[in-house]
Amino acid sequence: MTLDLLRLMDIFDGRDDAAELMAELLDEQMACTRASLMSLLATGKDRPVADAVLSAYGRLDPVMQARLLASAEFGDALATWEEARHKTRDELERALDRLLEQIQREDALHRLSHGDVVAWMRDAPDDRVISPMGDRVAIRENGAWRLERVPGLDGLIAVDFDSALARRHEPDSGTLSQPCLEVSADERERIVAKLAESLELIDVCEPHFGLMIRSFVRRIIVRKSVEQQDVETVDQNFRVGSESRPQQPGTIRLLNPQLTQKSFVACMESMLHECVHNVLAAYERGHGKFMDSGVVVRPVSPWSGNPIPNHSLAHAIIVYYVCHRLFDAILRSPVDLPASERAELERRMGDFGAGFLIGQRLAEQFLLDEPPTDDFIAAIDGMQASMREFYVSVDATLEVA
Repeated sequence: MTLDLLRLMDIFDGRDDAAELMAELLDEQMACTRASLMSLLATGKDRPVADAVLSAYGRLDPVMQARLLASAEFGDALATWEEARHKTRDELERALDRLLEQIQREDALHRLSHGDVVAWMRDAPDDRVISPMGDRVAIRENGAWRLERVPGLDGLIAVDFDSALARRHEPDSGTLSQPCLEVSADERERIVAKLAESLELIDVCEPHFGLMIRSFVRRIIVRKSVEQQDVETVDQNFRVGSESRPQQPGTIRLLNPQLTQKSFVACMESMLHECVHNVLAAYERGHGKFMDSGVVVRPVSPWSGNPIPNHSLAHAIIVYYVCHRLFDAILRSPVDLPASERAELERRMGDFGAGFLIGQRLAEQFLLDEPPTDDFIAAIDGMQASMREFYVSVDATLEVA
């Protein structure tokens, strides 16, 4: 693949071949995941469970294999092994066991969709079994199993309230470190409707961003940590939020989208913001990180004024550029929005643009032992020039008015 960062920007700018580039990037990401699987199996080749994984995976049809390779659970299991400090025999066994269970679960649910209840399903300890992709759930009642689709967006993006992945605790996560409260049926319906409405407006105003979200977001994990009536008792930093993890491809996490504080505009921003991170993670999976992600020496973010890792600044520049483009398109569109939402769009758009207007080149703000690549510098310079040109034209328009 010859996709450099300048070509990657063609996806965000909606060039004519953006859809083709997205498909190329997804294919490469899946190929990297398959290579990681084969590497793990080679490491454990003397273990019976490795043979079981290879055999079970080989029996799946290509569509089922692709579903596994694209799933957050499969990626998480592989990443846990790859990132383990001490790759012990026990760690290897755990990784292989996780993969085998996911393969068997995917196969069992596929067979259930054709009316076949296999032994794996009959012996399942729980009465709810969710697919590794998070989009299907088998429910057992009175000894009989039925298969349902998980509520979601357009049948392509599952909204996950209940899986083990959604309910687990991660101490270093801004979302999954928070308490896990039950989401009521009414809240679930309102959350899905709010997200669907947000995606619909993105489709209307910047269709290629809608395509990008559907391509690089397959699962939205929801964490409810506070009731609406108790929100004032919670630190403002932990009321609403979003995040994504490269270890879980195609997944974004939302904190408390049921709250009124998580506005329609904020939902749009979260979906696009985290989707861009997923696109960048897919690119870096095959090409390596844009730069070192060490945290000892940090540049200052022109947006927050805080020191942040070089790698985080690189992502932030691209994310804010893309979010600014969407909000500008919405404000220029004929869509009739309430005054409060229009004001929020304008405020956030100003926030996105602010960091591009500093008196220095953004490409020179990084603190690195080795300079960034030429294509990276060109991409950052191009975004900054575009944003400066935008605000010069806005100022000129205001002066004429």
